[in-house]
Amino acid sequence: MLPKFPKPKAGSNRKAGSSVTAHTYDPETGNLDVTFHGNRTYRYAGVPKDKAASFRDSTSQGSFVHNHLIGHHDATEMKPKR
Repeated sequence: MLPKFPKPKAGSNRKAGSSVTAHTYDPETGNLDVTFHGNRTYRYAGVPKDKAASFRDSTSQGSFVHNHLIGHHDATEMKPKR
């Protein structure tokens, strides 16, 4: 299932217009974890370091996910930690 991008909340601490609220990258595994509004986190597997850096520096991380990650890398929705 592809992530949905809800409308951003006012006053949140993130890039303007971004549906991404947090992200982490593990260069050893190539796993890029991206958290969206609603606290849904998806792990994109096999992301090269240069692509992860481009994502991090992107002015629109939500668009980057759609254009460069979805359909290009296996994605798994991560269960919230309790």
